[in-house]
Amino acid sequence: MGTASPDTGKGQFFYGWVVVASCLVISTVIFGIRYSFGVFFKELEQDFEWTRAATSGLFSTYMILAALFGVLGGWALDRYGPKVVILIMGTFTGVSLLVTSLADHAWQLYLSYGFLLALGTGATYTIVMSTGSRWFSRRRGTALGIIGVGGGLGTMAMVPLAAYLVYASYRRTPNTQRGGPWPWCPGHRRRR
Repeated sequence: MGTASPDTGKGQFFYGWVVVASCLVISTVIFGIRYSFGVFFKELEQDFEWTRAATSGLFSTYMILAALFGVLGGWALDRYGPKVVILIMGTFTGVSLLVTSLADHAWQLYLSYGFLLALGTGATYTIVMSTGSRWFSRRRGTALGIIGVGGGLGTMAMVPLAAYLVYASYRRTPNTQRGGPWPWCPGHRRRR
């Protein structure tokens, strides 16, 4: 992606705002996924018969690895560009959520949620902020402020949605089919 200038004449559309909107959507979804872990905490603790410390350890592992992958993502962004990096991150995130929903053992959760999801989401902040800032010489603060709202929007929108999906699936399906029609929810299948 080249650097563009927002110094277009009146009435002309600047593509940088499309980039900002895309980065906002990406950060909203990813941060919503990241911070909805608490919704699944109790179910994970019960299904895997973990202590609170062990259940919190899963999220802690994810956060530590996400920080490390943030650095790796910044390097990859410089080398390959945002399109390739975001595509790879999206693939890892999707695979992680699918595999997490099928986990029957703790090691599977640590691999799918702790490692794969961290690989897919860890560099989100780095990627969206860096990509958005490349498009602006003026109004950069406004553009980055809009992108930064994604973390709050994701938490505000996705956490209640995840809670509703968990509630609806537990209400409508037997306990042996956790997650019901939403297979991406952790705890989708009850541990035998």
